[in-house]
Amino acid sequence: MKLLLANSKVNPSDNNNWAIQAASQNGHPEVMKLLLTDQRVEQSFARAPTGPSDYDNYAIQEASRFGYLDVVKLLSTLLTLSC
Repeated sequence: MKLLLANSKVNPSDNNNWAIQAASQNGHPEVMKLLLTDQRVEQSFARAPTGPSDYDNYAIQEASRFGYLDVVKLLSTLLTLSC
């Protein structure tokens, strides 16, 4: 993941932050942390639909649905910090 993010041709926020959505849906908190620290990813929940809260908080909903508590906590922390 680090190698991919180092490539300037790779945009982790493409397709409405699909990478974040996929990482949350599949329970990958370390990948989420890498993605969320990338400057190309909009981290403001207040500016949806361009951040991790795309599509009515899809990322947090899917992580919760599949029982990935660590991902839910990570996203919840971001949500709390942006309020």
